[in-house]
Order: sequence, then C-alpha cells, then structure tokens
Amino acid sequence: MSDYVLAEAYFALQSYNEMPKAEALTVLASFVQHSGVTVTSVARQVLALPGLATTKPGFVDRLIHGATHSAGHTLVTFEKAAKKLPGTFLLPAS
Repeated sequence: MSDYVLAEAYFALQSYNEMPKAEALTVLASFVQHSGVTVTSVARQVLALPGLATTKPGFVDRLIHGATHSAGHTLVTFEKAAKKLPGTFLLPAS
C-alpha cells in the first residue's frame, strides 16, 4: 500500500468519520500490523512514533519527509515545524 493511500485513509477517518487524530492513527497502526497489507518501512516507523497524534510535524508531513529522505533527497517546505527533521530545507515565507 502506498504511503499516499495511507495518508488519504488518515484524512478520511478524520474528515468523514469525524475520528480524533489519536484514534485514527491507532486504527491505521492496527490495520498495518494485522491486515497483511504491505506498507513502506517509513510508514511503519512513523506510525510507531510515540505521541504522533500531538507532535509537530504531524503524520502526513512525516510520511512525506520519510519518503523524500529515503530517496536521498532534501525536503523543501514552508512548514515551519518540519525544520526539526533532518535533511529539510525551510523556505522563507516571503
């Protein structure tokens, strides 16, 4: 399963099912562990982070960072919270 599909499922659980972030992440982590669906090691690592529901940057930003970093690239972003992730370049606001 693509990390982007996982991100979309996370969005759907929150937006359409009105599920809190922590619960949505727990559901996704359980699904990944018990369904037999294959996900990237990045997704597994991100889902295993303690306090993921309240940490900044959040789940989707960390998936994007992980995919970018594992491909050997630098993440370039306006997201201020992402600057604490290694291999990230923060663009100035203007």
